[in-house]
Amino acid sequence: MVENTVLKDGLTESMIEAGAVLLRKLDEAGVEIPLAFWHFLEDSEEWKLYFWSPMVAVEGPIEIYRFIQKSLDDMGDQSRAIPFSAISVMSSNDGLARALREADYTDHGIFQKRFRHIIGDSLVYRNWTHIPSALDELSRSIEALEEAKREAGDR
Repeated sequence: MVENTVLKDGLTESMIEAGAVLLRKLDEAGVEIPLAFWHFLEDSEEWKLYFWSPMVAVEGPIEIYRFIQKSLDDMGDQSRAIPFSAISVMSSNDGLARALREADYTDHGIFQKRFRHIIGDSLVYRNWTHIPSALDELSRSIEALEEAKREAGDR
C-alpha cells in the first residue's frame, strides 16, 4: 500500500535513523548511491529523502524505486518513519543535486552532516559524487545507453 503521508514536522531521530538503514539496505542490494540526503521543502513545508544514483541514467528511475520499495519492505516497522511518497530519486541534471555535490564531500560510509545555509535545511548522509571513478562510470553508462539507442534505431 502506498502512503501519501506528508512529513511536515521536524526531521526526527527515527526519520534520520530509518534513512540511514534504507541507504545501508540499498548498498547491500548493489544500488550505487553517491549522494543521499534529507531536504526540507519550504514551499510545501515537508521533508523529502533524496537519492542520486548514476543507475538512473542506465536503468531509469522506476527500477531504482523498485529497489527502494523492496528495501523498505525489508526494514519492517522501521520503514514507517519514511513513507514511500517522501522519497525521490534524482538525475544528475537536478539542480538540488548539483548544489549539494559542490558542498563538503564524505567518504563512502554513511554520515550525518547538517547544512542550513547552502540550499536550505538539509541532512546529508553521503556525498562522494566528486570521486572521479563515480563520474567516469556515469559518463560511460550514459555513453553505453546512447550507443544502445543508436543501434536500436539502426535496426
